[in-house]
Amino acid sequence: MERPLVEQVPALTRDVTLHIERRAALPGEVRVPVGARVEPATVVLSAPSSVPRPVTVHVARELGLSPGVVRRHLTRPLGSQVTAGEPIASARRGLRTAQVTAPITGQLAEVDEQLGTVTVTPAVASVEYAALVHGDVIEADEAQRVTIKASGDRVAGAVLLGKEVYGPLRVLTDRPDRELPPDAIDERCRGAVVVAGMTVSSAALRRMASLGVAGVIVGSLSATSIQAVLGISGSDAQADLWAARLLHGSWSGGFTEAPVSVLVTEGFGRRPMARPLFDALATREGHDAALLFASSIRGETRPACLITRAGATGGREPVAVPVRDGVRVRLTDPGRLGQVGVCRGDPVLDLRLDGVARWAVVVEFDDGARRLVPLANLEVLVEP
Repeated sequence: MERPLVEQVPALTRDVTLHIERRAALPGEVRVPVGARVEPATVVLSAPSSVPRPVTVHVARELGLSPGVVRRHLTRPLGSQVTAGEPIASARRGLRTAQVTAPITGQLAEVDEQLGTVTVTPAVASVEYAALVHGDVIEADEAQRVTIKASGDRVAGAVLLGKEVYGPLRVLTDRPDRELPPDAIDERCRGAVVVAGMTVSSAALRRMASLGVAGVIVGSLSATSIQAVLGISGSDAQADLWAARLLHGSWSGGFTEAPVSVLVTEGFGRRPMARPLFDALATREGHDAALLFASSIRGETRPACLITRAGATGGREPVAVPVRDGVRVRLTDPGRLGQVGVCRGDPVLDLRLDGVARWAVVVEFDDGARRLVPLANLEVLVEP
């Protein structure tokens, strides 16, 4: 059987070209031209937050008018903005004046002279979409998408809870295997993306939310902390269910109203952040970092932390690395999730006792132990 060539883009890549796509949920307005240089806070798109649902008001019926004369009884011209409860039409009834009021805040949009109705279109808030990264706009459609070319570092995660955010990177611990205590979080963290090492407690997450921390990067997260970041509560059985669903990635990209965005690099429970990832983040203290979903990064399958710099150019395209001797890898099977080691030798065909053959490679861990690991249960961590 021919030896397979298994290639992967490493979880950590430095000085690479990144293509970030900022998309509006609904058609709106592109706010920057192609060729513009943007910063993380630059607004590149704006769009309505929801589809407006017009409300029909039966003015003729309520005022006892003929449908064709409703327009003459409007108190405001079509196109006017009205507030809920404000009179929009009136008519004399004997000694008194009868009125019809706006059921919602919005715009007087249309009169139907056949039915005698008035349509009020609700006011919808506008959402602004920031660039989140340093870079140059290379593509823009008419209303919903802007593509930004950036250069920088990429740290892939397992799941991102919350919304996409950016902020200066703040490293609050000196080791990847320590839990960040709540009292380590202070005003320096306001608006920042915090590197927290192994994990954070529910108390730490609540303190981050109260101080306005943009996001946090952790190796792992417990079921209790998941409840805290999502703003939900429940029994231990429910917590176990949430943790199981998160482990399979089905919640990645959800819960955008979470008070603090959390990028988990390893998995769930209590697992230290992989040392190479922690060290890479620590060297970028103070740089602008963005936590993005995979759908916002062209070619990505996982959420990631992107660290970009103003004026940075000339990054190379990310290169897939084959699993072979000397390559540093991280295990992904549930029993040994997050363990880091180095391949010793190239992949070999492993014949199991049940007769099933699979490709595997010998991995040496930091304690000197060696283990034959199936290729399906590991990923390339860093470039050789």
